Amino acid sequence: MAQSVKATYKDGVLEPSESLDLEDGQEVGLSISETGDAPDGIKARVETAGSWRGLVNAEQLKRDILESRQIVSRPDPKL
Repeated sequence: MAQSVKATYKDGVLEPSESLDLEDGQEVGLSISETGDAPDGIKARVETAGSWRGLVNAEQLKRDILESRQIVSRPDPKL
């Protein structure tokens, strides 16, 4: 069974913020990630900002989008 809980690291010990359904002495595996203080994933967006730089020609992408929007695929209406 997998559980996901927040914990605080203090004096070499992880202290869970809620009760865990574990037996005393039970061995478990851990995957640790920092939660950060930024709400709504702002921290993640800031850390990955600019990661596409050099991989995509932004100006060409904008031209391609504009060009594709100008293609008329509907027939003229019959009035």
